[in-house]
Order: sequence, then structure tokens, then C-alpha cells
Amino acid sequence: MNIERTFKGIKLTSNDKIILDYITKNIDTCLEEGVRGVAKNSFSSTSSIMRLSKKLGYSGFVELIYDLKKKMTAKKSEKINISFFDKITFNTRNKSEIDQFLKRIHRGKIMTYGEGFSEIASSYMYRKLLTLGKIVYLLHGIDFDILCEKSAMKFDLLLIVSKSGETKHCIKLAKQAKEENITVCSFTGNAASHLAKLSDISFTYNDPHTLDDDVYYPNPFIGLCIIGFEELIRRYFEKYGID
Repeated sequence: MNIERTFKGIKLTSNDKIILDYITKNIDTCLEEGVRGVAKNSFSSTSSIMRLSKKLGYSGFVELIYDLKKKMTAKKSEKINISFFDKITFNTRNKSEIDQFLKRIHRGKIMTYGEGFSEIASSYMYRKLLTLGKIVYLLHGIDFDILCEKSAMKFDLLLIVSKSGETKHCIKLAKQAKEENITVCSFTGNAASHLAKLSDISFTYNDPHTLDDDVYYPNPFIGLCIIGFEELIRRYFEKYGID
């Protein structure tokens, strides 16, 4: 329990904080110890505890203990563990693809792309890579053609997010990138999809509703893409000794 937050607006002395710290850490035994026992164990006095009880708006020691216990029990009951979906892992064709991905990320000249809900994940990847100081571009529409024709920069990696792996523009983009000798990395829900097969690096996530193109039903795919990407970034930090 955060004592200062719980009793916000009340000026607590250092002795008050010591007493409250002892009480909150031993809330289940305080009534049994009684005010004298709590005073002794918190290196305080019964009068100090009674004054503190009044300062906090309680009639006495017993009411203070009962109310604090009630508050602490309520806090504990707010912590609920919720299990959702069955898989929080992702698959790749072989370990070397992860190593290849980490090397391309390290070079730091990257494009990301996704359509519809998948753009949420591709945008997240874009922002994450920006915070790591990488040169990264979030593609929209015909940006790829313009970048290849007008930009003097040579991109190393294209990240494409597509739940089905069959989105026409994503497949077209992957083919264009390969023609430019840019490594294609896809994040899909179908390892047998055209996009996954076209990709140099393919990460596949659990998609319980492969035919639900509108993402109407509850689906962990986008969330898993982000979680999986963070796991890859963790491995990147580990591989290159980044603090």
C-alpha cells in the first residue's frame, strides 16, 4: 500500500510513516498485538498511535486497523489474472531466419507496411524502430515506387504484416522488394500463404479465425504480432549487447 497516496492531503510525520508502514506490513496480526504491541514493535508509543488515528479521522486504534485492512483487501481483490487464447508464441521456418532478421534490424534501413487492422502492428513496429534510432519508413500506397525511384538510400529490409498473407497489395509489394534485392520479412497468420512463401523471413502467429478477413471475432493476431516483435527486439538487445 502506498501510504502517502492513501492519505493524500494529510501531513504525515516521519514517525507516522514508520507506524503506518509497520501496520500495513503486519495488518493481520495488529489487532492481536493490540495498541501496546504495535507501539513496541514500531518503536513508538501508544499515545503517538492514538494521535495518528485521530489525525487520520478514526475514533481510535481499532477503527484504524479495520479500515486499513478493508482498503488493503479491496486492493488485492482488484488484481485478477486473466488467461486469454491458447498460444502466445510464433513460428519461423528455421533459427537462421531469426539471426538474419536481427542482422537486418542492426543495419537499420527499414520499411514497414500493413493494411487495415494490420497497420496497427506495422505502425507499432515503425515507432519502436524509430525509438531505437533506426532509419525507418512507414509505407502508404505507392510510397514504395517513389522511394525506390527518388531516394538515394538503399533499404535493407521490408516488414509486412498481413493476417491472411493473401492481401494483393502486400504480395505485390513483396515481389517489388525482392526485385530491388530488399529482404522481405512477413508477419502472417498462415505459413502456407503466398506472402509467407515469398518472404525471405517468415514469422507466423496463431490466427484462430483464418476466414474472418474483417476481424469481426475476437482474435489475438495483431496483439501477438506486437508481442512477438518485442521478443525479437529483446533478442536484438541481447545479441548486440545493448543496455
